[in-house]
Amino acid sequence: MDIENFESYYELGEKLINQGDLEGAISCYHRVIAINPDLPSKCFLDGLEAINFRQIHARELAIFPGNNVEETSEGYLSLKGNQGFVFYGPYIDIPDGLYRVRVGFNFPENSLEMTEGQDSEQSFKFDVVSPCPYVLYESKVDSHQTSLEFYLDFIEGHRTEFRFFSTGSAFSVSCIEMTLVYQPKPNTNATFLYYFNLGCILELKGQQEKANQAYSRAVEFLPTGAVIDGLITDQYALTLPPVAEEAYLSLAVLLEQQERWEEAIAYYRKVLEITPNYASVSYKLSIILAAQGQLDEAVACFQKAQKQPSEAEIYENIWKGLNQLAPLRETDIDGQAEIKLEDACTYFSQTSKYTVMKMVSLTDLNESQKTILEEENFSLANLELIKQDSLALEEIYINHFQEFKGINIAKKNIKKSNFSSWNLLNATNDFQQSIVETGYIYSACPFTGRVLRSDRSFYIQHDPTVPILIYQFQSTEVFYLIVGGWGGVKICVYFPRLDLVIKLSDEWSTWLSSEKIINQFKAHAVTFWRHIKSYMSNEKTKEVVAIVGTIPNLGHYFWNQISGLYYLYENNLLHKIDKFLIGSNEYLELDAIFPEISPEKIVRLSDNNSLFKTVLENNYFALYATQSFIKDDLAIRIQTAAVNKCNQSFLQNVEAAKKHFPLLWINLRSHNKAWISQVEGYANIITKIFEDYPDMAVVFDGFSTEKVYMEQIQALISPNVKTYNALECPVYETIVWASRVDTYIAVIGSGLTLVTWIANKPGVAHSDRGHYSQLPFWLEVRENSVDPVPVPVDSIIDVTNSQWGWQNYDCDWKVIYDKVIKIVNNLDNSEESLKLIKNELTENDLIQLQLEPVTIHQEYFKLDLGCGGNKKPGTIGLDCSDIPGIVDHVLNIQTDILPFPDRSVEYVHSSYTLEHLTDPIHLFQEVSRVCIDGAKLEFWTPYVWHNSSFIYGQTNHYQEDNYMHLCVWFADLWSVSLGARWYLKEIVYVVPPHILVELYKQKVQLEFAIRYYKGVVQEFAAIIEVRHEDKQQTIYPQYSFATSRLGQRYLLPSAYEIFEEEELTEAINWFSASPSDKS
Repeated sequence: MDIENFESYYELGEKLINQGDLEGAISCYHRVIAINPDLPSKCFLDGLEAINFRQIHARELAIFPGNNVEETSEGYLSLKGNQGFVFYGPYIDIPDGLYRVRVGFNFPENSLEMTEGQDSEQSFKFDVVSPCPYVLYESKVDSHQTSLEFYLDFIEGHRTEFRFFSTGSAFSVSCIEMTLVYQPKPNTNATFLYYFNLGCILELKGQQEKANQAYSRAVEFLPTGAVIDGLITDQYALTLPPVAEEAYLSLAVLLEQQERWEEAIAYYRKVLEITPNYASVSYKLSIILAAQGQLDEAVACFQKAQKQPSEAEIYENIWKGLNQLAPLRETDIDGQAEIKLEDACTYFSQTSKYTVMKMVSLTDLNESQKTILEEENFSLANLELIKQDSLALEEIYINHFQEFKGINIAKKNIKKSNFSSWNLLNATNDFQQSIVETGYIYSACPFTGRVLRSDRSFYIQHDPTVPILIYQFQSTEVFYLIVGGWGGVKICVYFPRLDLVIKLSDEWSTWLSSEKIINQFKAHAVTFWRHIKSYMSNEKTKEVVAIVGTIPNLGHYFWNQISGLYYLYENNLLHKIDKFLIGSNEYLELDAIFPEISPEKIVRLSDNNSLFKTVLENNYFALYATQSFIKDDLAIRIQTAAVNKCNQSFLQNVEAAKKHFPLLWINLRSHNKAWISQVEGYANIITKIFEDYPDMAVVFDGFSTEKVYMEQIQALISPNVKTYNALECPVYETIVWASRVDTYIAVIGSGLTLVTWIANKPGVAHSDRGHYSQLPFWLEVRENSVDPVPVPVDSIIDVTNSQWGWQNYDCDWKVIYDKVIKIVNNLDNSEESLKLIKNELTENDLIQLQLEPVTIHQEYFKLDLGCGGNKKPGTIGLDCSDIPGIVDHVLNIQTDILPFPDRSVEYVHSSYTLEHLTDPIHLFQEVSRVCIDGAKLEFWTPYVWHNSSFIYGQTNHYQEDNYMHLCVWFADLWSVSLGARWYLKEIVYVVPPHILVELYKQKVQLEFAIRYYKGVVQEFAAIIEVRHEDKQQTIYPQYSFATSRLGQRYLLPSAYEIFEEEELTEAINWFSASPSDKS
């Protein structure tokens, strides 16, 4: 049968079940779940009669230690606050067959506490393991559900267990019902087909050992001497391309092991029908044929296997295998010469033929192209969806998936998208935010419209200036979304089956060759195919990484890459990025600009081309965060970072230069787009300004290679003109120079970056005619920008005539002088003018005027969580109430992110706060994140057996076991959840003086009284040490007491004594005796 979609098989299954063809209907069911694993719980098998039924009551399940569980009339209730494993078992053996499974449960909190948007929180996870570690089924349960119903095939179902994992909400479990609806019968074709299909499905899931068990059963039930052709060409056989070859090969090997030669030969031949050049199979088959006396055929088969695949065949085999267009025949690749990237690039460049269409909008497609797409079952509406940028669309995509139900992505700050000068800048690339917030990129399937998601990314450096990310999606076929360039935009979609490229961007389809990008990707894929195969089969959650510093251009580094990360910072998302992969073009250290980024998250690479393998080898999911707008606050951050990296000697030199007026910045450029008369021209401009301003000074900017031109200019001007060489400065020093000059003359492009986007100075710009087109958007991409004054374009004479720019040019120096002298004349260096300027500057701007290093974190922070109006001296106060002068940060510590970088806090204090939190785990995780290794925690709460612990508003009651559970008894488990290991160093009890005296008079041991008497301890503290370098030690706390929180502490000796067995017997006898006997 040649049906590609599961809907058709679903309809066929319904017909067959109505016709009484049970085996055919079950085969269709297997086909449906192979194509679409997300089959609804209700399906055409629901009418099957029960062969057997078993009910597993909840009480048959085991309870994982440490959980709060209550037994109810219906079963078990997992209380709110449990995390992880709760119920499991009962380790039963389940006979082979297809079962209808129903799991009964409910959420008792729904009617009381559920609010809008809580669906994803009020849930639990459920799976079926048979036996461990084979997960046959898993699901995250939504709070709206009251039961799970699904079909499940069991094979070798020994020690089957049903497992429930809590995510914090309360839920109850009543029972699990198992209804057997199909049981394989020995020695029938239907049974063979059942196990064969089941093996294919398990192989698709990557459960090879389970698949082999199914194939073994298939052979066991295959009648000896059966009509082999009929079986292996059965219309209902599940022969999906990715597994058909391996399925037949597994059967052939099993039949060979049982010396069922005729059948083994037939199945080996079937493998060779699918893959004629499968050399190892040809050799095996030839040996069996020879042993059976079929020598001529054996020799022919052997000779056929001797033909080695060509280089081209290897490339095509790998590429098609990686894209599920044919089986990946690894045996044909093993033993071959190592593939060289350059050779693969040459091959694909010479042989690949693409169909290329442009679809920036539907009107770009002609009728012939539309017909081609429709014949291949594309939906034009779905293709148009792929191109769209929209936070709302991203939310629709995300909410299709149960684990993200109710999620709203962050919109605290929205990217600017109203640029009038250049429409390309309006691309907001909202898919980048989805990657950061969920760990996936999303798309509509171009064929079915079904929402897809992917966590597979491939990075290539297309040329030294163009970063490219390629995201693989899998639907009815594999396709790729290609994004990148300095803007990180969607460039094209590529479909390997058709070698079809659909371009999505006007500008980038002109600037870049999508075909060359794809050829480069193909070459990387076949060269590093083992890395890709391992990466795609790795089911572990991928770390989200941001790629930065891969464009050798100062302007794009700050304008697009750093501003893109700043957008994430503004939306409190920067911490969600697990790693930052920094290429060789990091113009200012990322962690200097963003001290919130922990050093452990930074990975620096010397070669941008190594990023391809780095992403694959470390199981990373990569994004290239971009934006096209620089805000004032970001510019100040960059300037602050630059000042902090400078030494005092340099800063003093700059401060001395500032005494000159005007301090003029001159940008030199000798490579493409150069002013050919710049030496004489700049010398004349300086000389002319010097006539009116003899105290002027000049700062020369540009590449270090421009030094020869600087020296030529210096030779032409008065020696009384003070000059400064910024050509050989590191970028951070150049940024400081830019922030201190009065005005500038610079070439349009990167030469303007520091003096405009960062320092926002007034000045004059010039370039070849082609680059004048940049000036309109230059004015829009900087908040509160001071616009550069352009030299009139009519004054520019390009050396050669080209509309694309990058031409050397000439210009009369007097035209430039006229523009810059007007700016200088408007700048008054008097004290009065400087005072006026300072009045207009912010406090952060004044930091730059002073040019003193700004230490963002001179020491680690000390926090007081929930400080209220009684903040501990020397700490930073955090509370939900805004109390001026006391509370430094207003937030909900139970749900919000603590506003501090990773590893920046050395001490955390909390007093009478934890007892008011319904669930402190999020807070504890945040505390672990911000604490340095060895940080101290001091948590004070009312003691559980004191009246003050039960005052209104307190939802939790604390005693020693709360912390023993976290830090001692289950420390290994909790360290994973908390993100660090907590060591409980001390428990401090505060016993009021009058109570201590009374206990002394009664001669009652204090330790005994604390354990068994109510009202002895008023409050207590847990002193904890946070360790990120987990040595998995078990440390028991010291116990101490004091008569006040700040009073002297005394060691509390243990009152526990070892007793003899006869003492216990005497105690039992005494307590069980009648009162008269006791007397």
